Amino acid sequence: MIKHVIGNNVLLHFQKTSDKMMVNGVEMYMDDSFNEDTLTNQDAVIAATPRKLTGFFKDFNLDIKIGDKVYVHHFATRKEHKLEVEGVKLTQLAYHQLYCKVVDGKISMIGDHILVEPMMESDEDCMSGLLWLRDPERISKLGILRYLNKFTKELGYKEGDVIAFPDYGEYKLNVEGVEYFRMRNEDIRGKYKS
Repeated sequence: MIKHVIGNNVLLHFQKTSDKMMVNGVEMYMDDSFNEDTLTNQDAVIAATPRKLTGFFKDFNLDIKIGDKVYVHHFATRKEHKLEVEGVKLTQLAYHQLYCKVVDGKISMIGDHILVEPMMESDEDCMSGLLWLRDPERISKLGILRYLNKFTKELGYKEGDVIAFPDYGEYKLNVEGVEYFRMRNEDIRGKYKS
């Protein structure tokens, strides 16, 4: 089996999620073929990695290895990413489409991604005093920073910080049964004082 791939790409194994669910005590079947982009699992297992990252990603640590469970972009299920190697069905994705990994139950962020816990409007109503803003016209949402990458930490953020982000920052990602917003460092618009 291939262990390394060319460029900033990875090969993944996806496991089919159950297409059955219980609704009011009745077993139902879900056909995800009409909307694979949103009705699919986003977790996979690393099958092959690049030897090193290049270009834009050369300063990033290759913090994944074969066998790691990762959460990825929902486009991973599209046909253009699927391939077969030595009889094994795999998915090829670019490194930047990997969001986080889970090893021994511990979530670690990949690249410049972060996970933010959504806040309820009542939580937002009781907050006051933005520490700083980059673009006040675009702020409309708040969330609690739960998982950071090394770059976020270098910028002075910590787990539990309440941050502001733009409308388009609400990319939902269910990681280990908990729903978060997946964002990048550049999506952070401000931090509330603790």
